[in-house]
Amino acid sequence: MLTALFFGLVMGFLGAIPVAGPVSAMVIERALDKRFLAGFLVAVGSALAEGAYAFLAVLGFSTFAERPWVAPASKAVAAVVLIGVGLSFALRKHTEPAHEDDGTPPPSRDGSLWRQWFIGFSVTIVNPTLLATWGAAASMLVASEWVALEPMTGVPFGVGVAAGAAGWFGLLILIVKRFTRDIKPSSVRRIIKWIGWALVGLGGWMAILFIRAL
Repeated sequence: MLTALFFGLVMGFLGAIPVAGPVSAMVIERALDKRFLAGFLVAVGSALAEGAYAFLAVLGFSTFAERPWVAPASKAVAAVVLIGVGLSFALRKHTEPAHEDDGTPPPSRDGSLWRQWFIGFSVTIVNPTLLATWGAAASMLVASEWVALEPMTGVPFGVGVAAGAAGWFGLLILIVKRFTRDIKPSSVRRIIKWIGWALVGLGGWMAILFIRAL
């Protein structure tokens, strides 16, 4: 059990490092906007979804990913999510002139902070290809011959994946906090808009891949 937990921790941490996805963009956007808790809660929600997929994969549901409609469907979902998140970043209006360039964090626009985890969870849970990803990770777990793959093994493995992914995003927030301390809010807003349009472009590419897959 401890070995499965350790494997999940390492795989979850390393698997979360790529920063091209919508969850990474949302976490970075909130961190740049000095909404660190909101960003971390989004990360926690996404990490819980990752852990759930890892748990299901170990239980043997990775065969679901072999169905022919899953690949094109995942591209369509990715296109919608990326374009939606990208436009929300690129077209966001800022109306806090009293805090324009003094480095003070703007008033919270997140409503209830504890709803932020659901944003990260929902964006990640709609991607069924993660079942194939964690199915492959589970096969690596078996190949190591250090862990006997049983149904209950999915519990520590999934917990480890969730903790590892949340750990990476927590580190990412600390990095952003450390290196953007002296950046003016107006510059941060421009960076957020660039991130948004980049995500829209990536979503458009996913839409093209979806059309090609039909």
